[in-house]
Parts: sequence; structure tokens; C-alpha cells
Amino acid sequence: MKPLNRTIGFYLAFLIVIAQLTNGVRGLIDPMAFASYFGLPSNDGGWVQVYALRALFLGAFAAALLWRREISALRWMSLIALLLPLGDLYLVWNAGATTPILVRHALIALVLLTTFVSLHRWLARAV
Repeated sequence: MKPLNRTIGFYLAFLIVIAQLTNGVRGLIDPMAFASYFGLPSNDGGWVQVYALRALFLGAFAAALLWRREISALRWMSLIALLLPLGDLYLVWNAGATTPILVRHALIALVLLTTFVSLHRWLARAV
């Protein structure tokens, strides 16, 4: 069996951690610019900062799971977290976001699903 750090799930989980932490910092530093990037017009930077705090928490939690090699928990987190980009996709679609922004949210969901499948397969082989 190949080591965990040689699986696509490991690198996708790492990428998700970096993306979430980056989004959290960007949302706190410049909420209006991040709202535009995200696909939502916003007159209230406070709501964007709420999202940013959520992103920081999720990124830090996933980093802790990855660091501690809690792969089973990380696997389930990646599956449950699918609700976020799918919900975001729906919200920005309702807000009239452009196609590239919609595609980006869909791709994030695909990355999470791929992460789940890869980690699930790795764990199945580890038993």
C-alpha cells in the first residue's frame, strides 16, 4: 500500500486547507473585494467576515486532522463539506453570478468529492 502522502486525497486535502485559510484571510482583510471574487454583491462587509471566520475555522480544523493523520475524520469532513460549495453555488446563482464563478464553486465541490473518494479508498486498503 502506498503511503498517505502519495495519494491524490492527501494533496487535495492540503490544497483545501490552503484555500480555506487564504479565503479566510482575504475575507477579513478586504471583505468587499472578496465578496466580488466569491460572486456576491455585498454592501455589508460583516457578512463576508462571518464567511471568512468560517473558512478560517474549517481550514484550521482540516489542517489539524491532516497533521494528526485523522484520515477517517478528514474523509467524512470532505464529504459533509460538499454542502458548502453546493449551497454557495445555489446562492451565487440566485444572485446572478457569472458562469466562471458558478463553475469555480462546482469545481470546489468536485475537489471535495474526489478527496472523499481518494481518502475512502486509501482507508479501505489500509485495513
